Amino acid sequence: MHAGCLNGNGSFILRATAVGADTVLAGIVRPVDHAQGSKLPVQKLVDRISARFVPAIGSLAALTFAARLPATALAHSVSVLLIACPCALGLATPTAIMVGTGEAAEITLVG
Repeated sequence: MHAGCLNGNGSFILRATAVGADTVLAGIVRPVDHAQGSKLPVQKLVDRISARFVPAIGSLAALTFAARLPATALAHSVSVLLIACPCALGLATPTAIMVGTGEAAEITLVG
């Protein structure tokens, strides 16, 4: 019998070789939960850098706005924000970790 089969007519005998925490799926879920629930050292470093980087870029954009002519001040300050976007630090690291976790779970499932 295969998982997901439909028994349309008759009965069958099923023997469970593992249940609950002893199943292969539970063995995959445990390390994935652990990986998602803990912060890697690189994430802690990125959080510390972002805590200083974001206010510094905001201040630089405000100084740029104050130093430019009124007609171009907004364009130049927005350019500073876009070029030095802290999203690269704040989003790239967690995204990379989630992709890595998914790949590890797939390797565990296949291997």
